[in-house]
Amino acid sequence: HALAENIKWNTFALYEHATKRILLDGVSTRYGIGAAGIEAKISSPNNGQNISLKYGFGYHPSYSIRSSSTEFTGPVIGHLFEASTKFDAFRDMFDGAQIGLKYTNRRVYSDDLRGVRGGIEYTSSTDATMSAIELIFSKEFTFSSTASVAPFFGINVWNLSAIGNAYSSNLTIKKNVTGGNSEPMAGFIYQTNFKERDLNFGLTYRSITADNFVETVEIFASYSF
Repeated sequence: HALAENIKWNTFALYEHATKRILLDGVSTRYGIGAAGIEAKISSPNNGQNISLKYGFGYHPSYSIRSSSTEFTGPVIGHLFEASTKFDAFRDMFDGAQIGLKYTNRRVYSDDLRGVRGGIEYTSSTDATMSAIELIFSKEFTFSSTASVAPFFGINVWNLSAIGNAYSSNLTIKKNVTGGNSEPMAGFIYQTNFKERDLNFGLTYRSITADNFVETVEIFASYSF
């Protein structure tokens, strides 16, 4: 019973947008994921620790990827999984300070991307996963009994892996790309109440250095039920 009382269920939606395509090993792709799903948040009032698990589903009707001078466009399906934990830190010096660790896995795939190369129509399949581990430091500032904001900053250690196959009636082209880096990230979470339910908004900035430099902004909202 005590564990059940410390679990909160939220619905959430997020969208991450990149300023330009990510270029990796000759393949450029529009990076962006929109997803909606469910979050389970388990809290421990004794030490300020909480654990969050999220699963979301997304769909993009016109995703595009460019490989071997050919543009492929079509619908993709996305899945998001996230597990994170954070706990109170530096209590003697900073009230409301927390350290967090987050793992994310964002996968998009499709078997119906289409493009034309040399007058020949190709159909392409792609399966791409962006995974990351983030180490985050945050500090909460309380405005009232129902409103607070927590700015944060940290390090994002990301890895992108993609597999693509393009095929026509008589030819198949395969391409695998991988890459990763460690980058700074920062943002904030605003917490308030609406109709006696928790309502959160968040914004996160990340940089991604692959074969080019890309900046992304993620917006996030969740509501408890």
